[in-house]
Amino acid sequence: MTDSTQKKILVVENSPQMRPAIYMCLMAAGFGVSVANSAEEGLQALKNLAFPFDAVVTSINLPGHSGIWLTQKLREHPQYKVTPIILFYSPTATQEDLNKAARAGVSTMVAKLDGTSALLSKVRQLLI
Repeated sequence: MTDSTQKKILVVENSPQMRPAIYMCLMAAGFGVSVANSAEEGLQALKNLAFPFDAVVTSINLPGHSGIWLTQKLREHPQYKVTPIILFYSPTATQEDLNKAARAGVSTMVAKLDGTSALLSKVRQLLI
């Protein structure tokens, strides 16, 4: 599967401004996109899907559990041991947050300040 139209991405983002921007950016690039507002919703979406997602984009700060928690939970499942997980982090993220995310198993990180085009570039790099 080398065509991005065949790739499915789960976006876990609670920001009402960022979630649609990420969704539109990835959809316009030909990816199938599902969105969740929280880590719990994201985990439920993963469990309800017949086929696994090809990548996950998550924020750190989410309602309830964090994106770091979600990453840890994903890495516990054999089908998501090596799935690319991209942390799309805000300026409020500390170096400690980023270190915890790396230890949890995040594949790569993109600063929200760099925009959705930087995120798309990283997604393409990991999936195509």
